[in-house]
Amino acid sequence: MLSWGSNSRGQLGWGGPEIAHEAGQAELPNLCTQIAAGSEHSLALDVDGAVWAWGDNSHGELGSEGGVCGKPIRVPLGGGQALSIAAVRHGRGSNPKEPMRWV
Repeated sequence: MLSWGSNSRGQLGWGGPEIAHEAGQAELPNLCTQIAAGSEHSLALDVDGAVWAWGDNSHGELGSEGGVCGKPIRVPLGGGQALSIAAVRHGRGSNPKEPMRWV
């Protein structure tokens, strides 16, 4: 996956400069069928139904505990597979009192 632009929180996924004027490639282990971008994080869905995330994680955007991750990490789905992905500005985009549901 090629990306460029602001990389202030690792959202390009390839460890480039803070502002990348030329495209760089995020290394993903499989062919991806979907990508989604939040404010400062990115997601990818691969052909096996695995979800990969990178960038800002200060609000749990990457599905793990805090911090910035400049390279793609696999999102734990509890043994399930994702059918589609969407990114929101912060967090998971649902009621925080309800458990997360994976398809």
